[in-house]
Amino acid sequence: MAQKTVAQLQALWVTGYAPTQQDFSDLFESFLNFLTNNDRLSPDEKTYIPSPQDVYIQYIPNPYIKKVTAMCQISGSNVIISNNAYITTCIIVNASGSFNVFSALSNSLLSTLLFFAKIEFYSIIIDDNANLTAILTNSLIATNFVYVRNNAALQGFALLITPTCLHIDLTNCNYDVSFVNGMLTQANNLGGLNGVFKIEGGTNAAPTDGALNSDIVDLIAKGWTVTYN
Repeated sequence: MAQKTVAQLQALWVTGYAPTQQDFSDLFESFLNFLTNNDRLSPDEKTYIPSPQDVYIQYIPNPYIKKVTAMCQISGSNVIISNNAYITTCIIVNASGSFNVFSALSNSLLSTLLFFAKIEFYSIIIDDNANLTAILTNSLIATNFVYVRNNAALQGFALLITPTCLHIDLTNCNYDVSFVNGMLTQANNLGGLNGVFKIEGGTNAAPTDGALNSDIVDLIAKGWTVTYN
């Protein structure tokens, strides 16, 4: 079978397609080749950060941040990418253990976050990235808080939540109906009580059946506050 291109895989991801291991192998090869061989990027425009502990990527002067940045074997407690007007693609090739915070905030050119691992974070905060169109991962796991807000171009991604994740804010994005319905079902099936689920605003799709959606009805009965378009 021919190797899928990044564009083909990105198009599949937003439809709710479940990626295979081969898909991730294809992505790895594509991005590795892009990172190491792309003549359109000079050495000053790409970088590879091996085995960082905590990762803080902020503002243009940081000497390690380039248009395309890859991080390998991260093992610290925080990954924070914020207020950077240069980065377009961030790749996390591998990771180990559980983490405290993943945060990507107000990065004006950031279009792609790519995780070649199933990574668990206490909190996930991905806000105010105007050009973010793709979060490519087989599962990004939030155990307590997830805020993915104000990313006007983002249609959906593979997000898993645990029963302890009771704060879910997905407002002001461009989520399609399959993502909206899927997140409501996931929150309901986990059985948590007295949580907050927000998915209104922006161009987010309305859930199927609106207020009569069975997952919304069940969540409200469990003490959740649910807001939606």
